[in-house]
Amino acid sequence: VADADSYTAIHPYTASAALSSPGVVTGAVVKATQQATANSYDPEASLSIALSEGNQLEFKNVCAMFKFTALSSGKVAIKSNTAGEYLVGTVKVSYDGVNAPTATVTSGGSQTVTLNNVQQGKTYCVAVLPISMKAGFTVLFDGVEVRKITSAVTLNRSRILNIGEVGAKTSWSLVGTFNGWNELRHPMFYG
Repeated sequence: VADADSYTAIHPYTASAALSSPGVVTGAVVKATQQATANSYDPEASLSIALSEGNQLEFKNVCAMFKFTALSSGKVAIKSNTAGEYLVGTVKVSYDGVNAPTATVTSGGSQTVTLNNVQQGKTYCVAVLPISMKAGFTVLFDGVEVRKITSAVTLNRSRILNIGEVGAKTSWSLVGTFNGWNELRHPMFYG
């Protein structure tokens, strides 16, 4: 590496990423579709950045995370309930070496992040951008809404929001405030 006044590094490697000035990287990506990695997160999904004037790099997390345990095997999608609240996309990451790094979506923003091939009984994390969601988020399991949070939710950088169990144990659900089970966990069936 050539001698320089400062060094900026971003992880994971993104071919489209470019240094625009010390501590500022454009073209980094938080993926909309992530690889399910049991008891962890997709190693190519969660961004971190470092800025150093010496020969050591101390990386700081850029992303926040959702965490859940799969009740069954399938595909989990998490979606912001408000248009324009992007959980993932191509971003500009800024870090001054002192204050927390920030990320701004510059293109390809998506309200939805998807984790394919989750396995029953395993716990997963999903990397997303730090965001304050005004109207909460919705969780879909194999395309079916299984949970909807409608109050404001803030996802902080370098923090994990545990949303509990996701999926379905059976093909039937009993939902209602009369029994305290007021979260939809599977499609309702009418007869």
